[in-house]
Amino acid sequence: MDSLKVHVPEVLIVEENEQLSQDLRDQFTAKGYRVRVAHTGPAAIATAVTYRHHAMIVDLDLLDMDGLELLSYLKEIDSQFMPIVLMNQPDAGVKHKLIATGAFACLVKPCNTRELDALVSWVIKVRMLSSNRQEELLMA
Repeated sequence: MDSLKVHVPEVLIVEENEQLSQDLRDQFTAKGYRVRVAHTGPAAIATAVTYRHHAMIVDLDLLDMDGLELLSYLKEIDSQFMPIVLMNQPDAGVKHKLIATGAFACLVKPCNTRELDALVSWVIKVRMLSSNRQEELLMA
């Protein structure tokens, strides 16, 4: 009898603000997700290289690294990633550039936690379905 694979959704939060990152960690851990937090660009890259994440929440306004540069590195590591980007200021030009480069959504801080939760849930579902479909194709 085949056993069902159980996948625990994994979320990477890239946010330099320790209180916000802890609040987000608590929010998504309570949903049963495995959550990792990186407070710097280099830490985010190292974590993304080491672990596969279903969803990534990325602060565009890190002090140590340009957010667009970080997203480019993360895209090289995982070409299928669909980041949810957090911004300090609304900027339509930057938002359009982010969407064009593969961001799934852009939210201005402080963001609505329900909206963020819904976006993360959606990205996880899409990534898990895509992953399951790839496994099916490899076994065919």
